Amino acid sequence: MMLTSMPFLNMLLALAITLTLLLGLALLLRSFSPGMRNHNRTERLKKLESLQLTPHHTLHLLEVDGTRHTVITGPSHTVTLPEANR
Repeated sequence: MMLTSMPFLNMLLALAITLTLLLGLALLLRSFSPGMRNHNRTERLKKLESLQLTPHHTLHLLEVDGTRHTVITGPSHTVTLPEANR
């Protein structure tokens, strides 16, 4: 049994239209998703350094809006140290 060219071309055209619509919908959803809106926003939080003190405790140096913060994290607690004078 041989395929005639007309139904085969109709099938290819329908497939192309469907894939184009799916791609357009994906791009539309991506542009409106909440996590994708602020591409040009400046970073307010930067992780400057981390130092493993013990297997369960880590010292982090963070910068938030230009202010440096020292944070020590452990399995059940977090301690924020006051900013030291430079």
